[in-house]
Amino acid sequence: MRRVEVLPYQPAWREAFEKESRLLEEALGPVLRVTHHVGSTAVPGLSAKPIVDMLPVVSDITAVDALNPALQALGYQALGENGLPGRRFFRKPSEEERTHHLHIYQDGNPEITRHLAFREYLTAHPAAAQKYQDLKLTLAQQHPTDIEAYIQGKNDLIQRLETQALAWWQTMQSQPLLALRLRPHQDLNRELRRFTHAYHLQAACVLTCVGSLRQAVLRPANQPATVSWTDKFEIVSLTGTLSPDGLHLHIALSDGAGRTIGGHLMDGCRIYTTAEIVIARLAGWQFTRPVDPETTYDELIPAPPL
Repeated sequence: MRRVEVLPYQPAWREAFEKESRLLEEALGPVLRVTHHVGSTAVPGLSAKPIVDMLPVVSDITAVDALNPALQALGYQALGENGLPGRRFFRKPSEEERTHHLHIYQDGNPEITRHLAFREYLTAHPAAAQKYQDLKLTLAQQHPTDIEAYIQGKNDLIQRLETQALAWWQTMQSQPLLALRLRPHQDLNRELRRFTHAYHLQAACVLTCVGSLRQAVLRPANQPATVSWTDKFEIVSLTGTLSPDGLHLHIALSDGAGRTIGGHLMDGCRIYTTAEIVIARLAGWQFTRPVDPETTYDELIPAPPL
């Protein structure tokens, strides 16, 4: 019997997502494009059942079936589509004791948009999030041992909120300027990749960023290997381009003594307190990054509007 347990928001859910997403990168390999944190545990401040919902986006959904053993090795149970065509659903570790859900979709599936719009809408609209939270807490109190009644009781409000979220999300796709705030323990580079995918950024650049890191992983100038530092750093600058083909970002950091380091931003740069980032979308432009035979790196080809 699954008990209905709705807990106050916990930053540990964000950390659990970050940890699990790195494991999924290894398990799913090149078929994985990006993994999003969705559901109530992804909305800061929102009470939720303590289950981390994750949405891995893959290039080929049929390729996931062959990767079931790799996910089972991480403790997941494979449940196939589980009622939603085009999805591959996994739970961890069991029916009665769940800590993680995987909702895997192929890139372009409209269910991805539905999940992301709902998360972003609740994050940007505290009154809507509060209304949703109040209902969840009431239903959890009314149906502490009846998960189906709890789910059914949320449906009407969820449908109304989803309609509002999708309409709002559509307007966001044409905004020339976008902003995001990252929170402690989030990975700066990974979050910018997720943001680029979520907002369908075909060509964009970072305008400004202020914040701090607790861990820095950079590739210094003209060096093949990355270097990692664990300290408290202020972000002095972050600049570069974003596209579906990848990010090219340089960062400069200052430590407590005022010493500055810099280089290519790599995965593993973890937020200390915050990162406040403003991004410009270049309407009509298309950035691609094929391998340049001269430099041997993935280099930018900017295609202007026709």
